[in-house]
Amino acid sequence: MKMASCLLTIIILGGLLPAICSGCEEINPIRIGFTAELTGKENELAISLRNGVQLAVEDINKNGGIAGRNIELLIEDDKGIPQGAREAENKLIDSGVIAIVGHLTSGQTTEGYPVAETRGIVLISATASTTQLTGKKDLFFCTTPSTKFLGGEFANYIYHDRGISDLAIIYDEDNAAYSYSLAEAFTDRLIQEGGKVTTSVPFPGKTITDFIPFVYALRLSNPEAVLIIASPLYAGIIAQQIRLQNWTLPLFAAPWARGDELLRNGGSAIEGLELIIAFDSDTPPAAQEAFIAQYQDHFAQDPAFTATYGYEVIQILATALAHTNGNAAGLADTLTGLSDIPTITGSVSLNDYGDTIRPLYIQKVDGGLFVTIKQIDMQ
Repeated sequence: MKMASCLLTIIILGGLLPAICSGCEEINPIRIGFTAELTGKENELAISLRNGVQLAVEDINKNGGIAGRNIELLIEDDKGIPQGAREAENKLIDSGVIAIVGHLTSGQTTEGYPVAETRGIVLISATASTTQLTGKKDLFFCTTPSTKFLGGEFANYIYHDRGISDLAIIYDEDNAAYSYSLAEAFTDRLIQEGGKVTTSVPFPGKTITDFIPFVYALRLSNPEAVLIIASPLYAGIIAQQIRLQNWTLPLFAAPWARGDELLRNGGSAIEGLELIIAFDSDTPPAAQEAFIAQYQDHFAQDPAFTATYGYEVIQILATALAHTNGNAAGLADTLTGLSDIPTITGSVSLNDYGDTIRPLYIQKVDGGLFVTIKQIDMQ
């Protein structure tokens, strides 16, 4: 009996040893989460953002990963609703991610961030730029300039370079964290320079069916130009409604509007429209051109601006993770104040609050294309 017991022990240990050794040879991946509005009518920019993130992860893994470890990307759809943002972040954190990339909009980001902060996880966004989350030393980082800078510099450009002093604003109130803070920054700077906002008209993006009354409200204020703060889809529709009323004044749009849907839905109505963005897509550096070709080959379509932001945010996150050997410990401190990070769009730096420092570009729709007409350096 004793000999049989010993034999059984040897057999069991013999069966376990290969599994134990196999486990020793495996290196755990670095789990990074991604979440955005991947379903619904506003999902085009989110899908493009995800695609850019995926390409960056694939490229990093092909080149040996970080500290010899591959990145494992976990994806959750936040459905474009507050509850979805919170649920997505909780699911990703429960799955063991050490950082989350997301969300697409500032509104969703402000809803989801308290979850990441409470649970001690870094949240880094490539597109959310609300001032509600900037200028603070916390676990939130953003690789696009804040709405305060975007709105202020755009107002300065329109007033001084375009010679326009009286503007009306129309904005999507369902992304108020972004829209309102951008409109506020724009208004404050325009007034400071000597201009004025003739009216500010909010509309309910999630439920709207008719823009005519909202455009009529803009016209009643008799502005010299209109600033549209809305998604590409809605910005194109608003421009169409303005032109259908035989209203030929200049149109301007927030960075959020820059997407293929703007060109498709705006058509000739958006010819001459100007907007502000954080990278030069008209004359991109070689690395960005290579990314565009890679994206076209991989997805059989041109990348939206969010795809570029998605690839870039992973480059920035990977730079910080290389300093922490792929670990969560020290990640926030490492991201804070990172300078001259090489990305496909050029060099990017983060300040002591984790907010980005980079140039801005004014682009104009010309012949159905976004053409860069001016660079604004960040002071």
